[in-house]
Formats: sequence, C-alpha cells, structure tokens
Amino acid sequence: DKDLDFNDLGGTVSWEAPDDVTLVTYYVPYLAFTDIGGNRSHIGEEIGVGTNVAYVIPDTSMDSFAHIIVYTKSALVEQTTPVSLNISDTIASVSSIVFVDKDLDFDDLGGVVTWVEPLDMFHVTFYLIYFSEDSIGVGRYQLGHDVPAFTSQITVPIDHSQNVSTHIAVYTRSSLVEQTTPVSLYIS
Repeated sequence: DKDLDFNDLGGTVSWEAPDDVTLVTYYVPYLAFTDIGGNRSHIGEEIGVGTNVAYVIPDTSMDSFAHIIVYTKSALVEQTTPVSLNISDTIASVSSIVFVDKDLDFDDLGGVVTWVEPLDMFHVTFYLIYFSEDSIGVGRYQLGHDVPAFTSQITVPIDHSQNVSTHIAVYTRSSLVEQTTPVSLYIS
C-alpha cells in the first residue's frame, strides 16, 4: 500500500501464476471481507494470463475489506477458491508541527516550520508544506519545493504574506501519490 492516508489503499498487487495455466484465461482480483471472498468488490478489470499484477488506484477506500483475493478464471467459470492476502494499510502522517513566527510585521510571517516524521517511513519520499485556509487544506498553496524524506523542516522567508491563510498543512508523499489528509497547525 503506497497510499499513506488512513483507511485508503493504492499501489500494486502481484501474484505468482499457478504451475499449470493451460485452462486459465484470466485472473480476477478483488477486495474482500473474508479470505474466501465474502462481500467482495472488483479491483479493476479481469487480467489476462501472462500479467500477474493488478493496480489499486490511489484513495481506494478500505471500508471493511480485510483481504485482497485473486481468482483464476477459465473460459467457462471463475474458480471457487481464491488465493488471499491480508491487507496492511500504510499510514504515514507527520506529527507535532511547530512554527514560531519571527517576522514582527502584522500579516507577515517568517521562521522555521518543523515536524516529527512518521514512524513508518518506508514509502515516504517527500513532504509537501502548504499554507491553507483551514485544517484540511482548502485554498492551499505550496511553500517552496517538495522537501525530501528524512528532512523535518522548511524555512518560511521573512516578509511572507499570510493573506487569508490560517493553517500550515504538511502532507506526506509516496512514489505513488500525495496524501489527501494533512496534519495541520493553526497560525494566528
């Protein structure tokens, strides 16, 4: 899972082909409540033999799904017993954002924004820092450039106009997608 938001999935699922694929025409991947396919939902389309990868689009909601399952399908019917993998939701959000405004002018900002990096850094490639009009990133605009993983600060240049911004929002990014739910800090 390379979608770093809580309860959202995104990335690739791969599997090994059965030893004998003579009668197999497709693989059919699903999200499912159970490892035997209870309450399942398609992941994309049927996949032709020879391709052993399915793509889970970013921001796919986990809902109550606990498994990714893959069935083989012949020209006649889908098999009755799938292979199963437990879903592991990757969550990688920063915490403890701090900003001390060193610019003494009204409506201007300046100083250093710091944060504590996520505990799980495996898929984090960058941080994106925004000024926004609320805690969820509405009306956001990016401060500087993407900040590489394993760096936990960015400088707000002196005389940076606050405009209508009320929050600093920090998003993580994987090689797949930027987080949709930031961690934010209220600025006055």
